[in-house]
Amino acid sequence: MREGLAVGVDIGGTKVLAIALDGASRVVAEHRVATPPDPDALTDAVADALEALEVPVGSLGVGVAGLVTATGEVRVSPHLAHPERLDLVGFLRERFGVPVRVENDANAATWGEARLGAGRGARDLVVVTLGTGIGAGIVCNGELVRGAHGFAGEPGHITVKFDGDVHITGGRGSWELYASGTALQHAAQGSLDAAAMATPSGAMLLDAYARAVAIGVGNIVALLDPELVVLGGGVSSLGEPLRAAVEQHLPPWVLGADQRVLLRVVLAELGERAGAIGSALLGATAAP
Repeated sequence: MREGLAVGVDIGGTKVLAIALDGASRVVAEHRVATPPDPDALTDAVADALEALEVPVGSLGVGVAGLVTATGEVRVSPHLAHPERLDLVGFLRERFGVPVRVENDANAATWGEARLGAGRGARDLVVVTLGTGIGAGIVCNGELVRGAHGFAGEPGHITVKFDGDVHITGGRGSWELYASGTALQHAAQGSLDAAAMATPSGAMLLDAYARAVAIGVGNIVALLDPELVVLGGGVSSLGEPLRAAVEQHLPPWVLGADQRVLLRVVLAELGERAGAIGSALLGATAAP
């Protein structure tokens, strides 16, 4: 049996969050550091966050945005200047001397919600993270779905408007152009908190945004037929008004009472901790 605790790190655009879990999967320590403006300094920031926990590390999981292979190789990431030159697994294994697993951040958050959050007890679920972009994690029959290259769960790039705006990736009409937190921020031109959304103009804005979210969620349901769609990411802090509006605007066939009787749309429960908690759980399964 490994000594030390299961530790997870979530690398975000503004902060690096490290969390330690005890044997009962309870958070016993956490620490945040600012994500450095220089991507080449990120590995040191991760190490600083881990060392600041001041706990014995038995295993380590790391969630990072971008394309991460099934073996933990980061191919593309907005947070790493040259991920192709960095063996993040090797660097952290050598630095801390423990098993390490690197995972896409949305997959990590999904696993956290599936095991300890809104998805507890569900075998088939999708967590949609509405933030700077749109990410997702897929759990089918109790297992994370990664795909042939490890890149499954990128619905932000699906086309919802074939003649729409051009995305930074070159695609046209991508879902995250209309339904990400960034899209809502641009539309709001101001505060996105629940109080602002409760005003008449805010309610209209939220309703229009929920329609855009519901288009993509409906496509996901049509493809995967989950029992739960969990809305996470920063926008999910808008709470029940967001959840109810998305559910209301789903195509009628999605929530047909006589057909998809198990399907529910729910809010994520773990908040900003989801990615770090999921990373810790996944890291505990890493090979020595």
